[in-house]
This record gives sequence, structure tokens and C-alpha cells, in this order.
Amino acid sequence: MKYLYFIALLFLSVSASAQNGTASPYSFIGLGDVVRSKTVEEVSMGGIGVAYSDGVQVGFTNPAALSSMRFTSFGVAAVHNSLNIIQGDNKDKATVASVSYLSLGFPLGRNAGMLLGLMPASNVGYSLVSVTNDEFGEALESNQYRGTGATNRVFMGVGFKMLKNLSVGVEGEYVFGNIEHNILNQRRDVQYGTRYFTDANVNGFRGKIGFLYQNTFDDNILNVGAKFNLQADARFTGNQFFFPINLQLGEDIPRGDDTPVAVSGDITYPMGTSLGIGFGKVNKWFAEIDYNFSAPIRQVGDAFESGDKFRYANYSKIAFGGNYTPNYNSISSYWARATYRMGFQFENTGLLIDGNNNGSFESVKDYGMAFGIGLPMKRSGSKVNIGVDFGRKGMNGNGLVQENYVNIRLGVALLDRWFVKRQIN
Repeated sequence: MKYLYFIALLFLSVSASAQNGTASPYSFIGLGDVVRSKTVEEVSMGGIGVAYSDGVQVGFTNPAALSSMRFTSFGVAAVHNSLNIIQGDNKDKATVASVSYLSLGFPLGRNAGMLLGLMPASNVGYSLVSVTNDEFGEALESNQYRGTGATNRVFMGVGFKMLKNLSVGVEGEYVFGNIEHNILNQRRDVQYGTRYFTDANVNGFRGKIGFLYQNTFDDNILNVGAKFNLQADARFTGNQFFFPINLQLGEDIPRGDDTPVAVSGDITYPMGTSLGIGFGKVNKWFAEIDYNFSAPIRQVGDAFESGDKFRYANYSKIAFGGNYTPNYNSISSYWARATYRMGFQFENTGLLIDGNNNGSFESVKDYGMAFGIGLPMKRSGSKVNIGVDFGRKGMNGNGLVQENYVNIRLGVALLDRWFVKRQIN
């Protein structure tokens, strides 16, 4: 435990600093690229977690699983994201590294547990160009779009056993952050361009409720879980600035009458439902399938784009994955005590985009695969967790952008026993 507090302070300082956690063109919309509330272990199993609980490794998906906690668990993680972006014949690459989360979980007696944490909620980091040509193919007008910023979530969850095999959990979180959008408009044969700059603060509260049924018979495990993300609003408040720019010198030119215009908006996230069922053998293997769905997001206010180019539809996701430990108590083989993970996910993001400006909206889908390993540390159940997930978001056609992504994740889960009364025989 002597290194725990040092690591906590290190990751707190990094998390508090500004991070550019994405390079996705799709982060142009709404809050940006949404970060799912998952641990490295859960992502490495395809994003499952609604029915997952082992009493040792803490999960972020279902707060009801906290009722099975037996150890104090401190977790930190980081991710390195590589993107290949394709649209038509144009290709680009980008890499981003950022902290994934910082968490502390601990048991509350024998039948309850608590989890505290800090992690990103969404990331904005796009750079786009839109050009209008004349009849000869020469550029008449262009718009350069750039965005930066992020929102973060501070969360606290509690889970407890309500009956012998049934647990319930609740979690609340506060979302906060700052997002900047920058548009540079320039026209042919005009010396000055126009810059539109929006600086907005974001805040809001969210909550979720989870249920988990667990039954063990003849060393076999049967888990059934349900989680409900309650309807929540995120509030945007900020200012928009307009000023000319000298295109030859690249300098902004302040104007005496230039005053910011106040902007605001709200994003309403409807209630989301997640259902999962898992089966396995104690300390050996576990497999789970989850289904997630929700109604469309609602977005209003002058802090956002008009929505003529995009819309929201129903969201859905299917995830399947699991883990396998060859020999949990092996003395002779270190690799037999390691935990191997794999999973798949098929997601309909609920985002519709009219990329061809013809009134035909295409759905943005995300298909991915993941695998990972949990490496045990000496003298405890602590683990170093390594995961890789890769896939495709969007497509190259119908005006959409295709993202081929690879995420490499590294996390550490340090376990200890706190609040244990010492006894002297």
C-alpha cells in the first residue's frame, strides 16, 4: 500500500489537467465522443458487465455488483487510441493518449460495498473542412471546423444485498466540463475571413439503478442483471464570438463593437435499459451477453448546430464476451493464474447523418472486437490488466466518415483489506 497514495495523487493531477481524448470527426456533435463507463476488464470482454460480479475486480456497469466486494480496490487506467479516418479517397491518421479513470471501491460490511470514481464522460477533438466549388471546380467558399474540450464525471455508487441471491445498487454522478467550437469561414477574392468561436461550460446530474440476481450451484454460476440509466439533462451555457481575421497574416482583428453573444442549450438523455445474463464456473470461466437500448436523445438551444445535417434515433447495443482462468491456484505456472478475456460488440449509435445534403440520413454503426489479459501480482489478488479493442465506426460512403480504431488499454487494480479489526490470540 505504500505506493497507493503516490499513484492516486499522480493520476488525480493528470486527470485534472486538460486532455484531448479523441480525434474523431463525430465528436463535432453534441457532447462529443461519449466515453462509456467501463473498466479495462469490462471493455476487454466486449463491454459486458450488467450481470458480471466476481467479488474481487470492481466493475463500473452495474452498481448492484458492489454488494459482493470483499477487498478495498484502487484502480487507475490509461488508453492509447489510434484512428485511421477514411472519407472517399481522403485518408488521415491520428493518435491520442489519455487517462481513462481513477476509482476507489471498498466493502461496507459483509453484504454491501461502495465505489467512488473520476473519469471522462465525453471528448471533443475534431478538425474538419467543408468546401463549396463553382461550376469549374474552383473553391468559392470554405469552412474550417475545429473543436476541443471534454466533460468529466465524478460518481459514487452503493450496492447491497436485499435478499440472499438478489442485490440492488444505485449510483449518482455529476458531469462537468468545457467545450470549444471554432469555425473559420473564408471566401474567394476576399482578404478577410470570419471566425466564429463558441466557449461553453457543461454541467448536469445523472443517476442509475441496478439489480443483480446471483446463484451458485455445484460450482456453476448463474447471474441475471438489469440496469436503468435514469433520464438526465446536460446544460450548456456560454458565449459566442464573431470577429474578422486577416487571411494573409492569420491574425484576429478585434472590433470595438465586438461583444459576445450569450448561448445556451440542453441535451436530454432518455432512460436507458441494459439487460444481461451470464453463466460460468467459479474461478474458472464466465460468459455473458448484454443488450442495451434507449429512445433518441433530444437536443435544443442555440449552443448547438441546427441539426439539419444530423438527427438522433433509437440507440441499441449487443455485447458478448467472457473470461477464462486456466488454474486459479496454480503454484507451478504463473500464466495458468492469469485471466484471459475476449468479447464482441455491435452498436447502433443512434446518430443519423445527411452527409450528401440530399435529405437521406444514414445510421452510424460501430462494430468491434476486444481481448485482454489480467496479470496477477504477488501476495494479493491485485492485477495489471491489459486490453486491446479494435473495430470500425461509420462507413466510407453515402457522405459518412469511416473510422478504423485500435485502443490499447492499461489498468492496475490494487487490492487490500481496510477497516478490518485486528485480533490478538
